[in-house]
Amino acid sequence: MAVVLALAMVQQVSADSMDDLINYVISLITESLIAGIKGLVDLIVQGIHDSLYSLLAELMDLVIELLIYNPPLEPAYDLWNEVRMIVTSLYVLVLIAAGYRLLVGVVMDSNPSRTFREWVIKTIASIILVTVSFDLYQLILDFEKVLSASLFVNPDLSGFLVASASVLLILFINVFLVIGVILMFILRHMLVMAGVIFFPIVLFLCLLPPTRRIGQTFLTMLAVIIFLPFVEVLLLRMAMAAFSSMGSSFEGTLFNAVFGLGLMLMMLLTPPILLQACFNAGATISGAVESTRQVTRIITRTIPQKSTQTTLNQYAK
Repeated sequence: MAVVLALAMVQQVSADSMDDLINYVISLITESLIAGIKGLVDLIVQGIHDSLYSLLAELMDLVIELLIYNPPLEPAYDLWNEVRMIVTSLYVLVLIAAGYRLLVGVVMDSNPSRTFREWVIKTIASIILVTVSFDLYQLILDFEKVLSASLFVNPDLSGFLVASASVLLILFINVFLVIGVILMFILRHMLVMAGVIFFPIVLFLCLLPPTRRIGQTFLTMLAVIIFLPFVEVLLLRMAMAAFSSMGSSFEGTLFNAVFGLGLMLMMLLTPPILLQACFNAGATISGAVESTRQVTRIITRTIPQKSTQTTLNQYAK
């Protein structure tokens, strides 16, 4: 009887030990799988992090290079020449139309010959500008490059890169913002190339009173496109000076990372803000000029009448 009880106890202990062993093996396998998956995820995340950091560093160097780069205009010369020839032929029509208006008496002016002479002078000046528009456009681009180079100081952005790398989400956002800035500069270079082709048309539109406002609008857009790098360099230098004045390095801090995001966001939002500011300023200046013309017109119409009336009164006396 005792032997049977002993065997039963041994079997019970063996069963419990087997269950414990099985549970231990299962928990060990589970922990190993979890640790392996975690290690694999960490490895993938670290690889993504390192790749994004390297990509961000390369993209930032590209942004700095694009700040002081203007595309060559020589590939667009043939198209510009064809547009110039078409626009130049349109000036003949303008002169014919002006002469016809003078002959049939459409020009309502006290001195129509003077009005026609002014039209001829403006047309000749516009033809000269259209003829040299390619060189004039290149000169404006070179002037912008000189301005940008005079203000440009290669900024040390390593602190912002390190700070961005400390938070993966900020690193992602910064990469997308920098890509957006690069695409903006690529679009600017394409518009600069297209601008030299359509520059003769814009100058022609500025000559005619009905299309002058349209021409001035396109001129404003071209000015913003051409001088955008200069404004970006100026804002970047001011931002870096403000950051340096705040004290010692903020490397590795959240403030540094957010400041770097702010720099890229500022560069990305500068074109629409600058364009809107130029249009507002242009509208204000046009309104002031128009008001001045109206006042001048009223004065020139009023003074001769008063002088004539005074002369008549003197003769009457």
